Amino acid sequence: MNHYSRIRQQISYIIIAAPRFPAEDGTDTKREFDRLFKVLAEAQGMTQDAQKRGALEQASREARGALTFYEADNAAEAVKLLRTAEARFKDLNPSRIIPADPPAKPKA
Repeated sequence: MNHYSRIRQQISYIIIAAPRFPAEDGTDTKREFDRLFKVLAEAQGMTQDAQKRGALEQASREARGALTFYEADNAAEAVKLLRTAEARFKDLNPSRIIPADPPAKPKA
């Protein structure tokens, strides 16, 4: 699964389950946002395309804003921001994402 799919999946999970995650999931809003921030940061570190990097940075800001809304018990505004962030990844092509440390070239 590419980073964009993981980001969208994480955002969707938060939208569906936050702020009251099922007990069997053993998680909470802060923990799930931390997971989202981690995958966003990983994707930023691997993205060479300026447009995609900008989308990731904006999505990170929107996710931080959404967390602030959840912490203030304003789930409706949080979901709006998360849906905006999620929409940024629907049309992005992961083909230009490369590892931060490409594999070493074989020695001749």
